[in-house]
Amino acid sequence: MHSDWSKRFVEAYKAELEKRGMEIAALNCSGNQLCPGEMGELHTKTIYDTATLAGKLGVKKLVMMSGLPAGAPGDKTPNWFTSTVSWPDYMVESVRYQWEDVAIPWWKAFVEHCKKNGVEQIAIEEFPCQLVHNPETLWKLRNAVDPMIGMNMDPSHLMVMGADPIAWLRNLEGAIYHIHGKSGFFLFSLVHLLYKIITNHSSIAISRLESLQHEFLHSQEQPLHYL
Repeated sequence: MHSDWSKRFVEAYKAELEKRGMEIAALNCSGNQLCPGEMGELHTKTIYDTATLAGKLGVKKLVMMSGLPAGAPGDKTPNWFTSTVSWPDYMVESVRYQWEDVAIPWWKAFVEHCKKNGVEQIAIEEFPCQLVHNPETLWKLRNAVDPMIGMNMDPSHLMVMGADPIAWLRNLEGAIYHIHGKSGFFLFSLVHLLYKIITNHSSIAISRLESLQHEFLHSQEQPLHYL
């Protein structure tokens, strides 16, 4: 795309949003950029281009996934380790390789690209079959790379994985940057409470969320529509 035309297009697009009283909260670009081979290369290019576009649009947040590498150099398929890595012996090296040789270097380089384009937050969706899929792995990546990395809280994925959203919230204080509300049974109430949590009404909202979860577990005949 010609740079002058691109600039005119972006400015026209921003003007249309402003005219309608709308703004873009985040750009979403989810894939597996850590996959070996052509897929990883294609997804990496798309993700970098998305960060560049965010800079042109003035969007400060990206929503994406962490990616999942192969288990060893030369492997062609991503490998998701979710059990103990103490045995068999090869698992220790495989997990080390995924984090230290692939994921952390990729993310350090990408964070620098984001900063150059004015992106301030990257919200990683806790999707199954991704390297970051729970609070522990989110903190591991964030601590190794940069605090601009946080979580995109999507309760539907937690339900699929059999996880407890309340326990997650307690372990992600200060690191929840975005929320997805979809594919759930009582998401209006849940998302409303999650919004309170990330806007510093955490103690009251978590208490109410615990009550809501209790009601949901003991009565699943109809959705809960209050709050």
